[in-house]
Amino acid sequence: MLPLLVLLLVFSLPSTAELEPVPDTPKQIADDILDKKGREKPYRCKELAKVGTKSALKQLIRVCEELPEHGSVSDRNPPIERAIEAFVHFRGDDELAEKALSYLVKCAESDKPYRSEPALETMVEFGARAEKVLYELVENAATEKGRALAAEALLPFFARHATSKNLNLLLVHHRKTKGSKEADLRECLSGFPEDVALPVFGKYLKSDPRGDMLGHIFAVIEKYRSADTGAYLKKWLKYPMPQVQLAALSILEARGNGQHLKAVQRLAKSKDPMVRYRALCEVARLRFDDPAWEKVLAKMSRSSDHVQRQAAARTAGLLPWSKALEIARALCTDDHPAVRTQTYQTLVTLRRPACVELLIQRLGEEREGLQYRALVSLQNLTGQTLGPSQDRWQQWWSEAGSKEPLPSAARVARLDKERTERRMEHMTRGAFFDLPMYSRRVIFVVDGSGSMSIALSRNKKKRPGARSREDAATDQLIQTLKVLPDATLLNLVFFGTKVATWKEGLTRLTSDSRDEAIEFIQSPGVAGFTALYDALEIAFATEGVDTIYLLTDGSPHGGRIDSKEAIRARVEAWNELAQITIHCVSLGRDSSLLRALSESSGGDYRVVNE
Repeated sequence: MLPLLVLLLVFSLPSTAELEPVPDTPKQIADDILDKKGREKPYRCKELAKVGTKSALKQLIRVCEELPEHGSVSDRNPPIERAIEAFVHFRGDDELAEKALSYLVKCAESDKPYRSEPALETMVEFGARAEKVLYELVENAATEKGRALAAEALLPFFARHATSKNLNLLLVHHRKTKGSKEADLRECLSGFPEDVALPVFGKYLKSDPRGDMLGHIFAVIEKYRSADTGAYLKKWLKYPMPQVQLAALSILEARGNGQHLKAVQRLAKSKDPMVRYRALCEVARLRFDDPAWEKVLAKMSRSSDHVQRQAAARTAGLLPWSKALEIARALCTDDHPAVRTQTYQTLVTLRRPACVELLIQRLGEEREGLQYRALVSLQNLTGQTLGPSQDRWQQWWSEAGSKEPLPSAARVARLDKERTERRMEHMTRGAFFDLPMYSRRVIFVVDGSGSMSIALSRNKKKRPGARSREDAATDQLIQTLKVLPDATLLNLVFFGTKVATWKEGLTRLTSDSRDEAIEFIQSPGVAGFTALYDALEIAFATEGVDTIYLLTDGSPHGGRIDSKEAIRARVEAWNELAQITIHCVSLGRDSSLLRALSESSGGDYRVVNE
């Protein structure tokens, strides 16, 4: 009887196949997603798409149509975005891929960014299969970002089909987006033949060209060598936009053939001070061997226009050194700070003992930020680091310095590099990350973007109580403000997605204004992206500033210009005339952009990781 019961029990047990769960149908998965409003089980959109059938595609479309338009406030990616992104899993089947693309096009044409932008980003993953529809969307997408995403995705297509129409579409609609690479855009632009590119570039430059695209265009043109290129560049000098005139002038300067002298002489009368300054300097370079030019330069040094005097200070080094020193000696006491700063730089290029003596004299007569520029020039001329004391410099010069030849510029650069490396190894926390604080006309430009909440330590894991980059910046800035002398002229510019300024211009530091500034530092009200260019533009537009302290932890993103090359070129162009010292602090990593900005302006650079 017992064996019979055992047999009955065995045969009554379910088979292994019966124990395996039956997969949900596409409809059941879609119902589950919609029941949870797409939030509790976001992975199910991907699961539904991976079924890879017509039914699954139909149900995923139903999910996209019926899901709520927005997720909760805490959702970084709303459910509708996750559902649209799942369409990428249909790209392997020709028939389903076409239908998936057809629906994505519908989403991309929406005026709702949470539909159009993920749709375009997903279409990019379909590769060449999506080129036709993306091409249509470059002009027809409802949002600017949508058109930019389509243009970015079509870079390989534009490279293969280098026509005038395609180049124009690229120039007009391309924008830097998350994940885009400047090198890819530059490579694509370089692939257009000169005879195709130059007329299109010219038409685009007549409009209101964006700063980042302007930089890419002229970087490509710089490599052109045909006679047609020179003719176009001279033509562009007549365009009314200063940024176009300056870019064209830079390339013509580098070519140095002198055929653009008449055009540049016209620009020397420009109402734009930066254009006027650059043109005057170029005229001097082209005419320096003209015997009459020496008198012209002397007259410029006495002009009522400080731009002409500054151009004279910069180009005096082209004259015989005794004549150059005569002009420099007069301009060392000019009433305009930028003229004096430029004169000190010219004294360094002359590299004569008389230049050292003149700079030592000026060290005792200058104050604040200009004293620092005189000091930097002395250091660059002699290789010595004796601080701002005029007495110490005079003692060194009389006892030793005047008895030895001046070191070469290359040797001074090596000494400076060695000192910087030693200082960074043993850096202490002085005023604002151990940067020099000579100026009394200063703006702090500080990153307030979302990434500033990351821990400062190289160990990227955020430990409880770890000091964030924002903490470090806030602490240093408040500490600095507490020790700055009363009557210092100051402003604060914080930047994230937007830019917030403490005051409209430089404001005198008093007991009350110091407390107000500290309150602003503790809650500047910016976050999000890193609109570095926008903040620097405000800083340079501030009247009377001679020193900027710039602190950031990331690459530019979300500003009017995000290209590092374009930002560097624009700031250096501004600073040719403004002569502002830019000290830079990079939190968490080295920054080639900040290093370049500080080096080109005579400032110091720090990388802070602890």
